[in-house]
Amino acid sequence: MSAFIIPVGQEASNPSLLNVADHIEHMKANNKVFWNVGFPGASMSVIRKSPWKYDDISTGYFYIYKTKKISYEFEIDYVKLIMELDFPNIQQYVPKFRLKFFEPISSKYSPNDYAFLLNKITPLQPMKNLNHFRLLKSGKPVKKIRYYAIVEDL
Repeated sequence: MSAFIIPVGQEASNPSLLNVADHIEHMKANNKVFWNVGFPGASMSVIRKSPWKYDDISTGYFYIYKTKKISYEFEIDYVKLIMELDFPNIQQYVPKFRLKFFEPISSKYSPNDYAFLLNKITPLQPMKNLNHFRLLKSGKPVKKIRYYAIVEDL
């Protein structure tokens, strides 16, 4: 089986963007939560419609840069380009601090980003290191992640 690892960055204009616990709280209130992931090489001025290719993967992990640990596991309902979402019908799953990336009228709207709709986030005990995972294509241990990595699931 395969899984994703999504890095949770070091700096953001709003600390909640990097706080998985804030996303879990939103999920508790709304049953699901969106997390957006930048599309490698995409520019907001150029719309590139590249549908998600990995619909068979339903599990992922958050790698927290600050601690250098994989601290959470999550389950995915689906992944779509933000531009493919019917915003009025999904906005209850978007935390207020992420709205600027999903709302078409926002200056931070990122139509080329992928939107991961998560239905479960659980802390990992014990936490894992990146080298616990192997890249799906090469079988080599994961050393670093920019946008996301596709790995062999544990």
